[in-house]
Amino acid sequence: MPTNRILLHSLLSLAIVALCLVRSQLEPPPSAEPLANGPPFPTTVAAGALATVGARSEPAASERCPATASPALEPAVAEDLTFVLTGAPPHELRGIATVRRKDGTLQEASFTDGCFVAVARGTVDGVALRVPGFAIAWPKLGPNQQRIAVPMQRAGSIQIQLTDSSGEPLGDRCVWGICQHSEVSGGSSWGNYQGNARAVTDATGVATLQGLLPGRYNLGTASLGEWDAARAEGITVLAGCVTMQSLQVPVLPPEQFGGFEFTVAEAGPFARGSLGDVTDFVFAVAPDAIHTLHRCGTRVRCIARGRLGQQMTGRLVALADGQPRPDVRRSAPVTITIGAVVSWQPTWER
Repeated sequence: MPTNRILLHSLLSLAIVALCLVRSQLEPPPSAEPLANGPPFPTTVAAGALATVGARSEPAASERCPATASPALEPAVAEDLTFVLTGAPPHELRGIATVRRKDGTLQEASFTDGCFVAVARGTVDGVALRVPGFAIAWPKLGPNQQRIAVPMQRAGSIQIQLTDSSGEPLGDRCVWGICQHSEVSGGSSWGNYQGNARAVTDATGVATLQGLLPGRYNLGTASLGEWDAARAEGITVLAGCVTMQSLQVPVLPPEQFGGFEFTVAEAGPFARGSLGDVTDFVFAVAPDAIHTLHRCGTRVRCIARGRLGQQMTGRLVALADGQPRPDVRRSAPVTITIGAVVSWQPTWER
């Protein structure tokens, strides 16, 4: 009997030890953190020290971006600047962020689910958030901010048909829109929305100003060669809508202007400025009499106004710091006559 009793106690002891071993494999050690406390979504750093954060579907705004850690715990993470976009379901808030650094460089990165993270916040000078269908947002950056909520506003657009006084479409022309009055207040504690826009007409004379905050706008196009400026005021923009608007540009009678034009294969020194003007060269008749060059597609044109038959002789000269510099580069002279626009290919004296 004693032998059987000892054997029974031994078998019970082995069973208890085996049960404990199995339980230890199923339970985490006391020091392990629950999985729910880990990072909610992965973070990848894009080129140029920008981070894109992905998220689960339709999270709350406070859950979309990971909270920035305390500097005492994670100094590198604490330097991030996080933008949480609101105003629409997160899956609609995906676009491009442009970051301007204090050294003057610009960087772009895509973002999704209404969350964008810029690293090294101490080097950030400004951020623009662009989401299709919404007004461009410029958040205000505070010195100690690590997380900024950005209320995005749905935008509208204006489609412009540009023609001259004869009804001919004017392609490759810059048109602009300036916000006269917005129905959505900007300039609040979070930042503001971009109120101006530019676009260039296509071959049919059509251009679309996009991402416009709802409100009223002034539209226009600058004077270009023989075409005068045109302007329209008080054009209404509604969220999610396209406003159609025509602009007709007066053209001078042929006897009131003259000039020359030539073709360039590449932009080179004749690069187009924001309003279609060439920024690096002018046609100089005298030190105090210069005429602007304009770029329309592959053509460079110079148009001067005057009396029929009037002649002007000058050169193409380089511009440096806004001043004509024939000592830097100049063409052979050319004479223009008011009442004619001729083809001319410049040759260079230096």
